[in-house]
Amino acid sequence: MLHLSFALIQETVTRKPLQTVSLRLRAASFLLIALLLNLGCLFALGSCKGKVPGGNKPKGAVAATPLKLGRDQLTQPILVPGGEFLMGAQGPMAGTDDHWPHRVRVSDFYLAPTELSNEDFIKVYNWAISKGLVTIELGKDGIAELRDKKSRRYLLSTWSKKADIGELPRIEYLGDKLTIDSRYLRHPVLRVSWYAAAAFCNYQSAQEGLALVFSDTLDVFDLSRKGYRLPTEAEWEYAARSGGKEMSYAWGESENVDGNIADEAYYRKFPQHPRWEDYDDGFEYSAPVASFGANSLGLYDMSGNVAEWCINWFYRYPGYENTAFFENPAGPEGKPPEGRYRTWRGGSWFDHGIKLMTTSRGFFSPENAGSVSDLGFRLARSR
Repeated sequence: MLHLSFALIQETVTRKPLQTVSLRLRAASFLLIALLLNLGCLFALGSCKGKVPGGNKPKGAVAATPLKLGRDQLTQPILVPGGEFLMGAQGPMAGTDDHWPHRVRVSDFYLAPTELSNEDFIKVYNWAISKGLVTIELGKDGIAELRDKKSRRYLLSTWSKKADIGELPRIEYLGDKLTIDSRYLRHPVLRVSWYAAAAFCNYQSAQEGLALVFSDTLDVFDLSRKGYRLPTEAEWEYAARSGGKEMSYAWGESENVDGNIADEAYYRKFPQHPRWEDYDDGFEYSAPVASFGANSLGLYDMSGNVAEWCINWFYRYPGYENTAFFENPAGPEGKPPEGRYRTWRGGSWFDHGIKLMTTSRGFFSPENAGSVSDLGFRLARSR
């Protein structure tokens, strides 16, 4: 609402005045508008100021309420203009897998403003189930194991009250379809394998009549196709850093913390775990998508909430600073020497410090779903 009001005032200032208004009245009007603008900005800064370590009430606790943005605004892809940047990190805060900075150039691409929600995941998967694209094996305890029919790849296992496994909001299989407690529809989907994310991309592309990016085996991808996919690591980091800027976290630097991370709320639930001290986002686990501020590109939760699968295999960065730019790097085409792992980025409500940084990298087996409670994904498309 504040953003809309500011835009209307700007429009009012720039409109051509009626010829009958005197110059003196026009000048007075502009002065009055400028005064109101300054007061409005001061009010906005005062009311929206986020918590820093040892500071005021955390911004997260204020923003983490039912979504203020319309659903259409959260599902429209963001066009990320391409560019060049120094990918990776160095110094005491750099991890061993992201240490070597190297020059990278990425092309324009589209990225979803939010992590994929349970609601959107369930809708597409139920469509795929109805079309016979997914096979389901139902166990005695009510847990359903989902596999992609063509590739036979394991996708995910659903939750069941009978099994009584964990307290995180999980997708259930009831009445021949997927469902979830309505309170968690707008939370990001989690506990999904990399193959489940790749299959989702193909299912949604098929539903919309777009070219499939992933092969029938789901192992091979073609970035020249315009269907849905996962972002490459380079695209993800470039977008998280608001177009390749020097930013430790998606929100900026540590004193401006604004996200769902391992904080005081998490610590109250898990006092044995480390946390980000003197910050309370109000969530023990995941939060609804877009509960916290976006970066300058309009992307939410790039640091925190749930970690996010990327499209490429995990590989070691080059152990040198290159002079030429790597063009749209997407990792090795086949299984790399480091092992058969896919990468993830962004950290989650489970993390604090280094793993939330925009340069930090992680990896898991693409079949891994059940043991990774904080891993989801967001959609990308080539332009």
